[in-house]
Amino acid sequence: MSESSGNPASEHDNSADHATCPTCGRPIGAAAPVSPGIAALRPNSEASLEATVASVGPTREVDTSRGPAEVADAVLQDPTGSVKLVLWGPQIAKVQAGNRVRLAGAWVKEYRGRLQLSLGRSDSALTIVEA
Repeated sequence: MSESSGNPASEHDNSADHATCPTCGRPIGAAAPVSPGIAALRPNSEASLEATVASVGPTREVDTSRGPAEVADAVLQDPTGSVKLVLWGPQIAKVQAGNRVRLAGAWVKEYRGRLQLSLGRSDSALTIVEA
């Protein structure tokens, strides 16, 4: 066993599937810290997390203050629980059941006694990690 140099980066396994920043040790390409899981979500807060899309409901049209819009509900799962994700417009076609997704800057709110996530127009992101 070799001695530690005192540099945390030198102790990381920097193989291709575990690349980390040599300065801070965070995974390379991580846009935002990921929450500890769905069970840790709290209403009226922002969250960034990774989860699997368990299902996507049918698209429906709703009237909003900006006019008619398409909306669909997806259910996200991780080992700690599940939560509804509200998808609007082009977000709907982006996800399918079975996808692994990363949400950054999602808003958590309570609706009818249950938590749900939604994404803002410009301050949040939905990325497909695996199809």
